[in-house]
Amino acid sequence: MAKQAVDKVTKEIALDFTWEDADKALELMKSLHSEIDKMRTRRDVTIADMASLETAGIEYFGTTYKDGKYLYKLYPSTAGEARRRVYVGADEEAIKTEMAKLERYHQHARLKRQLDEYEAKMSRLVYTLRYFRW
Repeated sequence: MAKQAVDKVTKEIALDFTWEDADKALELMKSLHSEIDKMRTRRDVTIADMASLETAGIEYFGTTYKDGKYLYKLYPSTAGEARRRVYVGADEEAIKTEMAKLERYHQHARLKRQLDEYEAKMSRLVYTLRYFRW
C-alpha cells in the first residue's frame, strides 16, 4: 500500500489541489439545487410505488409443495412459536394470486432499499454542507 503524503504543519493528509479543481467544485455546487430536486422526485415516486404495492397486497412467506403440486405457504416463526403453514392447494389461480403477493413483497423490499439509499445520500450531503468550514 502506498504511503500518503502528510502536511507537516497540520498533520493532515496532504491532498493535491489545483484551482481547476475549485472550478469543478463550483460547477457541481451550481447544479446542486436541480440534483436535490431530482432526488426528491425519485423519492416521491418510490414512496408512491411502495404505497400502490401495499394497496394491492404484499405478503412474505416461504413456499413448499406437497407431492409436487399442492402449494403450502410457510410463514416465519415468531417469538417461540412454530412456523405457521397455510394450505393453498393445486388451483392455478389461487397459486398465481399468492405468488403475486410474494412478488409484490420483493418489489416493495427493493424499493425500500432504494429509498434508504436516497435518504443516506441526502443525509451525507446535508452533513457535509452543514459542517463545511472556511
